[in-house]
Amino acid sequence: MECNAYFVVGQRVALIDPGINPRRVLDKGREYNIKLNCFINTHCHFDHIGAAPALLRMGVESMAHELDSAAIESGDDDLVLGGLFGKKPLECRIGRKLRGGDEVDLGGGCVLEVVHTPGHTPGSVCLYEPVTKSLFTGDTVFADGVGRTDFMGGDLVQTEEERKMVFGGEDVG
Repeated sequence: MECNAYFVVGQRVALIDPGINPRRVLDKGREYNIKLNCFINTHCHFDHIGAAPALLRMGVESMAHELDSAAIESGDDDLVLGGLFGKKPLECRIGRKLRGGDEVDLGGGCVLEVVHTPGHTPGSVCLYEPVTKSLFTGDTVFADGVGRTDFMGGDLVQTEEERKMVFGGEDVG
């Protein structure tokens, strides 16, 4: 089980959701001659953050919403779900705790706007890049619906409300 990971390149480079395997994203970065400066977790589930400790050891800055940061930093496996993936709980320092409305400025006119979209987890976020009109949704929205809400911290009603806010009430399912 893996997640989609995205490099966003300005004067600095951000990796959105590093996934489980650090080698996989680092090899792809080397293929494109990308020097990674930071990574942003869209939420606290292990399949999105498992590679984080290796990236931190390399000096890469970490970011996550403040509501999911405590679970990531403490290794709260009820919320991080490492056991679901057959992995031990991890503890990972979050360097910058984000809130809805914050911006991650990568320089060169590349800015990611943080949209707090709780429901999948309390601190789920989407990241919007206005120049290209790209929205990185993590597990908040899929092509055929929304992310799971049956794990601890999930809330289907809240997820549906956030989906309507982000997409203006359009049915994306």
